[in-house]
Amino acid sequence: MAYAQTMSLEDPPVQGVEVKGVRNPALMPYRKAYDLVNGVGQAGGQRVDLLIRVTSTESHQPMPDLGLRVVGENTDARVAISPAGFVDLPLNKAFYDDNADIVANKPKKALNVDVNVVPHLPSGEIRFSDLIEATSAGQAALAQVVPWYVRRVMPSLHGVSLCYPSAGQEVALSGEEQGTRTASEIGTDPSRAKVFCANFSVKEAALSPRTLLKPPEGWQALYW
Repeated sequence: MAYAQTMSLEDPPVQGVEVKGVRNPALMPYRKAYDLVNGVGQAGGQRVDLLIRVTSTESHQPMPDLGLRVVGENTDARVAISPAGFVDLPLNKAFYDDNADIVANKPKKALNVDVNVVPHLPSGEIRFSDLIEATSAGQAALAQVVPWYVRRVMPSLHGVSLCYPSAGQEVALSGEEQGTRTASEIGTDPSRAKVFCANFSVKEAALSPRTLLKPPEGWQALYW
């Protein structure tokens, strides 16, 4: 998956599920996850979202009985997980200072962690200028997520896609540039689902930054 990174995990607990009998329950140090989320937020501002997803290493699917907690000497807090496996990590400096770990009720080797950087666009009007800002923010955020030696061989980040779960959606353009863009490029979203995307490059956006996009409802924004 483009612009995604897989992180190593250990055993963690979640949603109040006890971890008795699980060896090596520490999925990762809380500080590592905190610094990652905080670093991406500072680099990307309000134009980037960081998505952390935990799945089975065997099936690459969410695990309904997975439980995650932040555990330290003075810390014990549940970590919410969506049905699709996305983690809502609580950001708490007290957990950080307690040198806590993220732990699970599964062996570390059974879990796979994917980290994705995706653009955050306005829910109302979207202009080409928003795509330019989101792409710049994504480049800065990736510098926080991806090691330099990996970035050297990664493909360039060209722009932003508006993607749908089904083919045939038409994104209308008005203002400086007019017309439609069909969501026909096939891609994969952070949950590994097939999507159909309308791609917009930074180069074309720079030529007419005030162009307004009018996408049908149900889109999600991805980098390409």
